[in-house]
Amino acid sequence: MAAAGLYEAAFPFADDVLALPVEDIDRTAEWYGPRFGLVEVERRDSPVPTVILERDGEKFQVFFVVAPDGLCYYFHQPIDRAGA
Repeated sequence: MAAAGLYEAAFPFADDVLALPVEDIDRTAEWYGPRFGLVEVERRDSPVPTVILERDGEKFQVFFVVAPDGLCYYFHQPIDRAGA
């Protein structure tokens, strides 16, 4: 019998669609940084531990998908300013 996935869904924290609840904030920030060209610009402890990661300032459309095996994937693409 296959083990159930650890995560059944991904939801933003409160009303922030860019927030992604994670199990280990340090490990997650270290993983996302080099893979997506992100740099840590701020870290907060309150009201919840938070790391703010930024790119070059260009705007992107982003979304998260949780696969049936429980893994969460992040996808992004540049927003076409000419078509916006």
